[in-house]
Amino acid sequence: MCPMDLYIYPFDIQTCRFNLTLRGKINSKDVQWSLSQDELLEYIGSPLQLFQFIYFKKKSNQDDQQTMMFELRIARRYGSDILVTFLPCFVMELIGLSVFAIPLENLSDRLTVSISCLIVMAALLTQISSTLPVSADPKMIDSWMFIHVLIMAVAFFCMVLLEIVNRKLGPDKEEGDRWLKKVKIHPYKDEDEETDEAEDFTFPTKLNKYLAILSLLSYFTFVVVFIGYIFGVRNSVLGAY
Repeated sequence: MCPMDLYIYPFDIQTCRFNLTLRGKINSKDVQWSLSQDELLEYIGSPLQLFQFIYFKKKSNQDDQQTMMFELRIARRYGSDILVTFLPCFVMELIGLSVFAIPLENLSDRLTVSISCLIVMAALLTQISSTLPVSADPKMIDSWMFIHVLIMAVAFFCMVLLEIVNRKLGPDKEEGDRWLKKVKIHPYKDEDEETDEAEDFTFPTKLNKYLAILSLLSYFTFVVVFIGYIFGVRNSVLGAY
């Protein structure tokens, strides 16, 4: 009657179809369906809290004049989910990625902020998953939560990597340049080439800067692609009928 497609929950649109049939000894001259062309009907019931009506229409059945099919399309209201699910994740992710702005010397502060945001995101994922409608297939909101937890985990491991690199190379810029040439992971300048960089702008600082830029770009790209995909699927569902 009303199969629920929760793939883009809570931005989903549901279409319900049901048949009404005249049964028993009914004189077709007294009671009969209007077999005119399909038409939209006006819904006069009480408003729904979780959904909004898109349309309600009837479709005639030429093969069975005693049966009439009705089709109801509703869209879920998602304002509350944005406030209690999506925006908190977005804010927590920005707080978690802001650890790259903390000086490398303050390792304890960087790790504390990173692991705290990771724990909060994991707890939020568990809490929200328990309130979602049950379905065997994954939903886009599950992907949203998992990617946020994954990015926070990657940021935490980046903090550990930066600490290892900082302890290995420290402020010794020449040692950092020799290490770069050895592993060949970054373009380097010749020793005789002039540079305007500050003396304290060491390789660990550069690595921290590049990781911060890469993390922010990756996250904002994910957010833009996610929003575009969700509303692209939503609009395709609306236009399919």
